[in-house]
Amino acid sequence: MHTDMDSIVDCYDVEYEHNNFGYNNKQWIMDNVDVYDHVTKVIRYHPKYFEHYIKTHRYLMYDDGPLPFTTRHYLAIIAAARNKCNYLVNLHEKEFLAEGGDTKWLNGLEFIPQKLRAIYDINKILAHRPWLLTKEHIERLTKGTNSWSLAEVVHAIVILSHFHSLSSFVFSCGLNQELDASLKNEPESPTVSEPEPVIKPSTTPPFIQRLKLEQQRMHQMMKEQEENKKILQQSNSQVLMNGVNSDNIEMLMKRMQDLSDKKKECSETELSNRFKNVELQAAQLTSPADVVIVNISPSISHYVDDPNYAYQDFARRGAENIPHTFRIQDYSWDDHGYSLVNRLYNDVGFLLDDKFRVAYNLTYKTLAGRQNVDTSKFRRAIWNYIQCIFGIRHDDYDYGEVNKLLDRPLKTFIKTACCFPDRITKQDYDSILVELLDSEKCFFSNSNHWTMDNVDVYDHVTKVIRYHPKYFEHYIKTHRYLMYDDGPLPFTTRHYLAIIAAARNKCNYLVNLHEKEFLAEGGDTKWLNGLEFIPQKLRAIYDINKILAHRPWLLTKEHIERLTKGTNSWSLAEVVHAIVILSHFHSLSSFVFSCGLNQELDASLKNEPESPTVSEPEPEIKPSTTPPFIQRLKLEQQRMHQMMMQQEESRRILQLSNNQMMMNNGVNSDNIEILMKAMQDLSEKKKECSETELNNRFKNVEIQTAQLISPTNTEKTFEIPPSISHYVDDPNYAYQDFARRGAENIPFRVQDYSWDDHGYSIVNRLYNDVGFLLDDKFRVAYNLTYKTLAGRQNVDTSKFRRAIWNYIQCIYGIRHDDYDYGEINQLLDRSLKSFIKTACSFPERIKKQDYDTILTELLDSEKVHVNLMILEAKNQAILLYALREIMRYML
Repeated sequence: MHTDMDSIVDCYDVEYEHNNFGYNNKQWIMDNVDVYDHVTKVIRYHPKYFEHYIKTHRYLMYDDGPLPFTTRHYLAIIAAARNKCNYLVNLHEKEFLAEGGDTKWLNGLEFIPQKLRAIYDINKILAHRPWLLTKEHIERLTKGTNSWSLAEVVHAIVILSHFHSLSSFVFSCGLNQELDASLKNEPESPTVSEPEPVIKPSTTPPFIQRLKLEQQRMHQMMKEQEENKKILQQSNSQVLMNGVNSDNIEMLMKRMQDLSDKKKECSETELSNRFKNVELQAAQLTSPADVVIVNISPSISHYVDDPNYAYQDFARRGAENIPHTFRIQDYSWDDHGYSLVNRLYNDVGFLLDDKFRVAYNLTYKTLAGRQNVDTSKFRRAIWNYIQCIFGIRHDDYDYGEVNKLLDRPLKTFIKTACCFPDRITKQDYDSILVELLDSEKCFFSNSNHWTMDNVDVYDHVTKVIRYHPKYFEHYIKTHRYLMYDDGPLPFTTRHYLAIIAAARNKCNYLVNLHEKEFLAEGGDTKWLNGLEFIPQKLRAIYDINKILAHRPWLLTKEHIERLTKGTNSWSLAEVVHAIVILSHFHSLSSFVFSCGLNQELDASLKNEPESPTVSEPEPEIKPSTTPPFIQRLKLEQQRMHQMMMQQEESRRILQLSNNQMMMNNGVNSDNIEILMKAMQDLSEKKKECSETELNNRFKNVEIQTAQLISPTNTEKTFEIPPSISHYVDDPNYAYQDFARRGAENIPFRVQDYSWDDHGYSIVNRLYNDVGFLLDDKFRVAYNLTYKTLAGRQNVDTSKFRRAIWNYIQCIYGIRHDDYDYGEINQLLDRSLKSFIKTACSFPERIKKQDYDTILTELLDSEKVHVNLMILEAKNQAILLYALREIMRYML
């Protein structure tokens, strides 16, 4: 997950390569939600669900798909308007205009094209009585003039359903009126008593200035979050002290326990009768006739046709009882819906399936402040009761559990939220389930749950990676999957592997970071005393760690065999998980050093001040009688506004620095012109070379690389810092040039064993799904381009990028047979090759000064991009050697 979502600092006016990624420079990113969409802020408090929600939302509204972007946002508008949700209507009116939509459409349904108008009946039915939808509705839409394709219909229906249900969420949290007002009344300056701190220009390099500004922001955020927790705790304590009867919770917990213990079998007839009983009871809770009618707001009424059409209880359909109850055994999401939607609208089935699964299974094992509570019965009762309201029956479920676990007020609240969401106010939200904490009522995350927020507060390296958001999405998803999701290895073992991998590369920063993570996962403190104190099973993998770090070509199937046999043996799945983690952190260490971050970021965490490093005093946050839910939103608004101002200053500083850099006499912009001409020439001249000539050119580059740097010709040996030396065995074991091995110099030929044809499938087979994640990450890193170079636009950098990637893998003895290695010498100068080799082979020797003096013509964003390629090309090279030996062992 996302995958802290607070503002990827988009310092660069760049454009993604549309063919590779399906994005343009108007790309919708999670930051926009964070600045403008308060509903999404609330969802964010459950980060595991948020990751899947935001990915699905973005795919539906902003990625490639059958429908134009303006049509998508208009569908969102009419779906939200059908539910009288002003807030979502206003939000997507802005999005519609931002996408270049015709302003006439916002005058109402009479002004939209006939094709779009034709889907309105389906929108109305889906909003209130989805059981009345028939194949004839679909048929009318797909035939005649202005017809829809089936793919367009599916895309539209998924969007409409998404916003009908999102409207229920908005109202059920009591957000519509308050958040709508909060946007309209948002002040032009932060609503704090102190003046905004002045951030003065500095001669410090812009790269470090951005980090310092972020540190200040993160520190302030942490203080505000601490205040939020205090307010929430005070509120929850008050709730428990008031007239709330905590016996209700004990009673609920006892019933859940009893239902788990007693597994009485019921006949099919009895199960059917219990479903009908719950269905009839639901029909008696509320109806259009016994509640106050809520009028449609005049500001959105022009988007609504037939306003009196509303939900009608499924159980009130009369003797004919048509349509019949929707039985999951006849048509289910898993067996039917998932495959159909995936077939007609590529990949959305996967996204929806993940989102449904996470929402259904999400638990923190807490209830009203009590720990280690199994809430599965309670959650399933809520899920199945909601679907019962819409006439859907799960045949394997005993609906008698609904009445045992959900009281009448809760069932009334749920039904109103689903069927008449506009009737719910903030007062309803506050008065329902008063025994529960806000975290359980409305998406407030468990403080111990790992999220991308934690990365952003503590991990500055990840902040730097975030400057390339498209790559960051795949990086953070892979990183989280390896370290925090289900997998063969225990969480403590994963973090200890990260520690010994980073220590092998002398990377203090990553070692310190994962020592904290190790302890947070409940790791044994003795392990942090060094390799002598860890279990023998874990100690056994250290030789593989050492080899992968420096000479991966020396790994053999015998190493794998020794690990998987005898006492304390590893399973193959565990071996693969461990190797992927080790490779990940060996390459990540190179990235840390190649950006010159290790010492500075390590020091920045140790020396972080107790108060923000700004001249003005911290604004005092005073207690308030406002409900804590609204207090949190107001605090976030203030924080967002201040962050936006700081980001604006960051952009200004960066622009000044880049302009100055281009003007300095020491920088020769002719170098860029020469590089661009060389790339152009290579693209135009496609001279065929013999296999012998290609082989000789590879050997030539390999030999030249060996002459660049070695352990004996550097100024001094870099000793392992004492603070991490206890994690390192055989410290003199280091990289040895592949070309210096004499007669044994046999290159690793990609045509014999490649990632695409071999590595990808074997890693996926032994460690489920990680192959997909790695493949996406490698692909994005390899293809990532903004078509810019040193401020020049529309530049094809593919030759330059491929030269860097293949040169990195050449350092590890890997040869791409279809590549002319002569291009490397034409595109990469000696200083850049030396930097790349050092970053890969002896990363600890790179200082911030090296980062600053290499590729001086390029912008910071482009230099970080080069370092990302070092990270991923090295990672892939290490994995190729390791996975080849695993395959040999398995044969």
